[in-house]
Amino acid sequence: MGQWIQALKHAGKRIGFVPTMGALHEGHISLVHNALEHCDVLIVSIFVNPTQFNDPKDLLKYPKTLPSDVEMLLKCPCNAVFVPTISDIYPEGQFKDEWELGPSKDVLEGEFRPGHFDGVLTVVSRLFELVKPDYAFFGEKDFQQQYLIKKMAEKEGNQVKVLSFPTIRESNGLAMSSRNRRLQSDDVIVAAGIYKILLQMKVQRKNLGPQELEEWGNKNLNRPGIIDIEYLKVVKTSDLSSVEIWEENEGHIALLAAWVGGVRLLDNIFLD
Repeated sequence: MGQWIQALKHAGKRIGFVPTMGALHEGHISLVHNALEHCDVLIVSIFVNPTQFNDPKDLLKYPKTLPSDVEMLLKCPCNAVFVPTISDIYPEGQFKDEWELGPSKDVLEGEFRPGHFDGVLTVVSRLFELVKPDYAFFGEKDFQQQYLIKKMAEKEGNQVKVLSFPTIRESNGLAMSSRNRRLQSDDVIVAAGIYKILLQMKVQRKNLGPQELEEWGNKNLNRPGIIDIEYLKVVKTSDLSSVEIWEENEGHIALLAAWVGGVRLLDNIFLD
């Protein structure tokens, strides 16, 4: 693959890259189609990265569906599927680096999943080294993740332009996620209600201050034993810091992690 990429570079081709952990869904496929507007050659990777799971049980439960993933990608205009082994990614046996990217790494997901982002950033950095893309594409459902990957790419100076695209949703509003396949049918109905409340938060933003809006969202979403909110925070899109007052020239987003039926789900909504 390295030789092929080198030949593409010599030919002046723009390489696009969509890194995934498999269990693909239409959200991933939409990234593939959006990516093609920016590059000549597109590579999709499938690698379930063990270093980003702070809970070993979560790693064991993560769905592994490589044959069906490849079948989905064969129907797409992507040029290659890269399926590395653990030794390909971590040849020295050093699984995880520590990344200093400021307080934005230690809040929200960073607070509730210690070490998670060090694992994510390490594997993405390693994949960037191997694939050498000009562009990399991520979804906005994992908003904090794509934000930190952009910061990491800038800090590393590896010339990768990181682009993000809007969350793709089911017809009922549920954000598409590989974890959704672990939801029971009744849980899917419950989980779909999360986005309805987030949409109402966007409306309530006109009448409430940031902290009042957080309280309103938590009050209307948290249903112990049905929807258990881990966090629901209103932050600035520029640095993920808390919002004291609405700022006219600043973007604001509500970020959420919640448990439904034993499955941890992420979602968000832009408030401006």
